Amino acid sequence: MLPQAPIAASEFKLSDAIAHLNSQTAGTYQLWAFYTATVLGSLALALSHQMTEISAPIFLAGFWAFALGELALLRRSMSLINEMRVAVAHRLDSVEDNNIAPYRSALASATRNWNPIWVTVLVQIIGDLCVTALMAGNALHWFVVQ
Repeated sequence: MLPQAPIAASEFKLSDAIAHLNSQTAGTYQLWAFYTATVLGSLALALSHQMTEISAPIFLAGFWAFALGELALLRRSMSLINEMRVAVAHRLDSVEDNNIAPYRSALASATRNWNPIWVTVLVQIIGDLCVTALMAGNALHWFVVQ
């Protein structure tokens, strides 16, 4: 994605805000995809290789460093999206343009928060705990990988 030139305040339009909201939402989806790939890869590793009491803690330290860093980015991205949604909804309510009328309900729907941050945090923590439990169980020989 190419960097965009700054937009003068007088040129900033509702369409610019919606484009920014969509861009942030796409970035959040990319963070989720990267996190999901990491969790699935970690689970595959725990199920396919016998870990030792030394390698599992080292792996888990790196995994948790990644997971907590990614969670901070995800929370920030979602907070920004929520701020943008409020701003777009407020601006949408104040626009008297008849050209927007056919799209007003769709745009209003895009500004509703369908995924609270706490749900995202909970889902991610559960995934992290599953990886931790499986990796620890592997290292402690609760199950044997062949």
